[in-house]
Amino acid sequence: IKSAAAELSVHLHAAEKSGSIALFMHPFTSSKDLHAIGALCKGLQSGGQSVARFDFTGLGQSTGSFSSTNLDDIAAVIAHLEADGYRIDTLIGLSLGGLAALFAANRFASVRNVVLLNTPSRPTHLLHHFGDSLEQLEARGAAEAIIAGRPSLFKKQFLDDLRRHDIAGAIASCEARVLIAHAKEDATVPYENGLKLYEQLRESTQAELLPLEKSDQTSRMNPLKIY
Repeated sequence: IKSAAAELSVHLHAAEKSGSIALFMHPFTSSKDLHAIGALCKGLQSGGQSVARFDFTGLGQSTGSFSSTNLDDIAAVIAHLEADGYRIDTLIGLSLGGLAALFAANRFASVRNVVLLNTPSRPTHLLHHFGDSLEQLEARGAAEAIIAGRPSLFKKQFLDDLRRHDIAGAIASCEARVLIAHAKEDATVPYENGLKLYEQLRESTQAELLPLEKSDQTSRMNPLKIY
């Protein structure tokens, strides 16, 4: 699928007699082929729900540079699926893919459900993956960083955009139902992030918090809980 900056790799799990489809957004440090994502998608498919997963620009099997990725990737995939006759009613995201889902939900009228899996409460969570490159990016205006095993050249504009994302605005304007599933033992994205998102979201929309006891339970949770 073509987006503004790349060719996006998409995997469709089509269920029979399913006119609606869920779209899965992977973490920004992996790809759509992460085991937990594949397990959940196959579980949804076997339960009668179609689901698509894709690689963001510059990650996995998609072309381009990750520094160019944005919500246009999601829009391109949704447009393609709609052209094929699907109605996108659910956005699912793991880690920072969850924030991408939350930001995108307000852009598409058909989206009625959002599922956040071990999702950080702020976009700048990504910055700890930059390491020493962050200081260089701040000082020189550009730096190369390794994201998901691939080098990308980032400009300071990317950093400024990341910090400018209005998470409070996205939460306040969210009209979709939101399920927040978060592992209590997650060392990468501590459970407090899920609690914070839940406390903020329940003030503006129907939100549910699903605590997971094990850090790997995301891949083993009942996928139909999403619905």
